[in-house]
Amino acid sequence: MKLRCVAYLVAASSLTTAHATTVLKDMTVTASKTEKTVAEAPATVRVITQENITDRRVLRLGDAMREAPSWYAIGSAFGDQAAGTGRSDISIRGIRGSNRALFMLDGQPLNNAQSGAVNLSAIMMDDVERIEYVPGAFSALYGSYALSGVVNVLSKTPTKREFSMRVGGGGAGNNTAGDQWNGSGIYRDHFDNGFGVSIGVNYNKNFGYANSFLNKTFSSARTLGTSSLVTGAIPTTDAFNTPAYQLGQLSASPFEEGNAFAKLYYDFSPKTHGMAGFSIYRSEVSANEPYVSYLQNSKRLPISSGNLAIRNGRSFDKLTLRETEFSTTPSDEEIKRYFLRFDHQFDNKATLKADFSLQDRFINTGLFSTTDPKTNFNGGAGELSALPQDERINGKLELAAPLHFAALPNWLASHNLVGGFDANQDSMHRVRYNLSNWRDWNSKTATIYNASGTSNTYGVYLQDEWMPIDQLSVYLGGRVDSWSSTGKVQQAAPLLTYNQQYPERSFTQFSPKGAVVYKPLDNLVLKGSAGLAFRPPTTFDLYSNSVANSNRFGILSRVTTEAAPNLKPEKAFSWEIGAETHFDTGTNLTATYYETDLTDLFYVKDIITGTANDLKQTSNAGKAKIRGVEATLKQTLIDGVWLFGNVSYTHTKITENLSDPNTVGKELTRAPKLMWNVGVEGQYKGVFGSVIGRYVDKSYSDATNRDVAVGVQGAWDAYYLLDTKIGYELLKGVKTSFAIQNLLDENYYQSALMPRRTFIGEVAVNF
Repeated sequence: MKLRCVAYLVAASSLTTAHATTVLKDMTVTASKTEKTVAEAPATVRVITQENITDRRVLRLGDAMREAPSWYAIGSAFGDQAAGTGRSDISIRGIRGSNRALFMLDGQPLNNAQSGAVNLSAIMMDDVERIEYVPGAFSALYGSYALSGVVNVLSKTPTKREFSMRVGGGGAGNNTAGDQWNGSGIYRDHFDNGFGVSIGVNYNKNFGYANSFLNKTFSSARTLGTSSLVTGAIPTTDAFNTPAYQLGQLSASPFEEGNAFAKLYYDFSPKTHGMAGFSIYRSEVSANEPYVSYLQNSKRLPISSGNLAIRNGRSFDKLTLRETEFSTTPSDEEIKRYFLRFDHQFDNKATLKADFSLQDRFINTGLFSTTDPKTNFNGGAGELSALPQDERINGKLELAAPLHFAALPNWLASHNLVGGFDANQDSMHRVRYNLSNWRDWNSKTATIYNASGTSNTYGVYLQDEWMPIDQLSVYLGGRVDSWSSTGKVQQAAPLLTYNQQYPERSFTQFSPKGAVVYKPLDNLVLKGSAGLAFRPPTTFDLYSNSVANSNRFGILSRVTTEAAPNLKPEKAFSWEIGAETHFDTGTNLTATYYETDLTDLFYVKDIITGTANDLKQTSNAGKAKIRGVEATLKQTLIDGVWLFGNVSYTHTKITENLSDPNTVGKELTRAPKLMWNVGVEGQYKGVFGSVIGRYVDKSYSDATNRDVAVGVQGAWDAYYLLDTKIGYELLKGVKTSFAIQNLLDENYYQSALMPRRTFIGEVAVNF
């Protein structure tokens, strides 16, 4: 018997492998934990298949997801951007943050212990079979983090002996996108004795490009005074439309990253399967590339520091510049995962599943001193911000069973029950060290900050699918989560000295959900759902003072965000209604309307700004209302080739904020209103590829929506991109392809300057 993906164990065992592959393309398990067609699932479900990944240029999960409705991502979500968990952001239906959505790999959580965020680079895309994306409140089945939705990545399971290799590379050739190369290799096998194995490795190197510029605001004076007169500055504005000067290009951020995994499978019997595995991800982002200063003194020598003045008619615009302001931030990150899965299908079609996973992560980030006058681009005093422990342990036991009570009337007799228990422990340890040389992480002189925390969550859930008539399914379910947390923080001089042990806090959360799926016609499905979801504060929110360097107000500043040990969980009530229909012409249409009410939102407020030591505080201060609509079209053109399109409109509004009333009535940050995608993709007679256009509306990073400028550093521009890829199978199992990202060479900012037109070639071999 060939191994089947654990996620689809409820499929009838009599299906042949070939037939199962055809059927499963339209199946989903994430929305209900039982196998349903996408149309009949009790939620809006979007599926990205292996064929979609082949047809598009995909290095990271964000590359594969970028055409999904109501999905918005930036930074390291995409394969052409510098790696790192903290360098990306996502938004689902207007709710910002990968720590407000649940990300899973084969049903096991990927959100980290410290902040709840996800490094989308840590998923090896060459091993992905399909991705199931389900927006909406899903705490009733999945507990915490499933506030805005669930993304479940399903990996390939070995069914035969198979070798695959891929190598690609390219760039822009003009420093408007990073030159790059990448490759992967995977071996899979399934043996007659019931064993199976899957081993893989990939590597991605990007040489970086000049994507960030140094802009600074200024003050004006009639006299030069002690300032040095310079030329070469370019007049511009900051993101708030305040007049500023562009002084140069920051150093590029080259990076390299790699994944490796090994998985062992075993069929104990035709209905009982097990799997054990290990994976590791590692990335390094450097900040050693040279910067470019546009400034020159009277002798036409480059200037990169000092008290400077720029002539402006009869007055002088003055600013203070330090060489370190041209530097980016070096960092490295490692994520290890250990995981086990077991499943058994009983004769009555009931299924038992057990999962265990341990995720361990560390991060190092180097920061230069913002106050020591001797610190420069090449070295000097600074800090190392280290995360030596970020460990998440998760275990789950789940039983699904179809039940028929013959003694009851037919309309009350048929049920599918899913119930389970899971336990989760998050442990975090953060340390900061003084460095005598911020570029040498071994030059530690003292420990200045030490924080640790542990959170435990235990959840039990039950869902009943009741079928009163063949055309109608009613879902009722709920989950109870018990959460507790404790932590401690130590901080040394010269900052405020303290040693604080925080007592244990706990709460219990009930998350109900209901859904209805009605099929009045063979080609029409109507559905609706409503539920509550929550996200508890993470160990980072509760116990960690985070520090970053910033130029947000044109002043080089050390920005500290204080720990907030009294935070309550964020909550969301979401409901949606939708319809899906298809026609014999190969046409499929869907439409969904949704609303979400957010309460107890975390809000980070500026306490001190515009100084060398700025301060932020976090509190439960916010409420927000979200309304939106999604519509999709898929039209088959010829067998294996289709036209697709989707549009989403999301209106977000802050309705209450006790910490900052100026934000009331404003849009949520990183929540574009209008987004749409349209394209043609597919495979036909050895040719494969895609042509896809996408539009993303302007969004804001400032809670009061004051960052209205466009086309400048720090802005979040609207943009339209056109991407294309064309490939051909030269020989059986040998494919070559050529892709152009940003074909129209769009010039736009998502805080930093995004890559311009980029050319990538690739060769893939499978045998």
